[in-house]
Amino acid sequence: MTPSNTSSQNSMFTTTTTTTKTKDETSITSSHYSNHTADSYESSFFYSSHSAYVDDLAHKVAVRLGLQSHTAARMQSPVITDSITLLDVGGGTGNFTQQVMAKSNHHHVKAIVLDPFLTPNDIPDRHGHPDLTFVAASAQQVFERKQQQRASITNFHKVLLKEVIHHVNDNERVDILKGVHQHLSTCHATDSINDDQNKSSPSLLIVTRPQRNIDYPLWDEALEVWAANQPSATQLTSDLQAAGFVHVETSIEEYPCSIPLTQWQNMIQQRFWSTFAHFTDDELQSACHEIEKRYQADATSNRDNDEKAKILLFRDRLVFLSAHHS
Repeated sequence: MTPSNTSSQNSMFTTTTTTTKTKDETSITSSHYSNHTADSYESSFFYSSHSAYVDDLAHKVAVRLGLQSHTAARMQSPVITDSITLLDVGGGTGNFTQQVMAKSNHHHVKAIVLDPFLTPNDIPDRHGHPDLTFVAASAQQVFERKQQQRASITNFHKVLLKEVIHHVNDNERVDILKGVHQHLSTCHATDSINDDQNKSSPSLLIVTRPQRNIDYPLWDEALEVWAANQPSATQLTSDLQAAGFVHVETSIEEYPCSIPLTQWQNMIQQRFWSTFAHFTDDELQSACHEIEKRYQADATSNRDNDEKAKILLFRDRLVFLSAHHS
């Protein structure tokens, strides 16, 4: 399997047999996030707060969740109705959450960031972000029914799970989604947010990446680890339906990326994705050499052939799964 793939979009939704993550894999994920700092993540291409990529993604998320309409997005004055609360599961420092909030032109958006790896140093000054709160807990602690003592969390109306669903064990996913669904149903039954935009827009959005047919400059062993730990869109759709969600819709959102070869190699060696936590330093260094050789034909250089100026071109593909609570 080559890193670049030109298969049709529909082939991204291949149904595959998934296996429950082992204790070792769960430990790898925990260690991966514990070893990273906010700066080490947000300096990465895909997570840099001020990049065109993140701005485009925040816009797409806001539109899909019904926080921003295609028409109103072009208006100079926002169209704000009721206050609405967004729960961002696995939202880290809340930088992306804030960008989504800023895109809203239908509601005064408040947000709760839920993340088990939050430290006091990661949480912004509340005085500068009065509508943003943080809960240092996992989705399992908040929503799994078998938890004897659930973490406390306030009401919310919309849920975002961005690049986090692949970290949830296969045998826990439906139970957690059921907890989310139950909480959403309670919130919608007791609150007075009844505008047409909110009724017609999804209650939940999962943003993840395809299990297969990805275009990133990777190597064969990394692609195998990726596929083994990434649930397919078909499986996630089934899980959402089993949890009680309806009107589940799936789409692929693409973004053309251009990254200097050296920057991509540094990102891999810093293990910016948990996939790379499965490899030793020597294995990652060897893989970076392989990527440089494999992508020589695709890398473009400046006129003086400066090796540092080589640029990798690929397409980032994100799977958007939206669902309504009823």
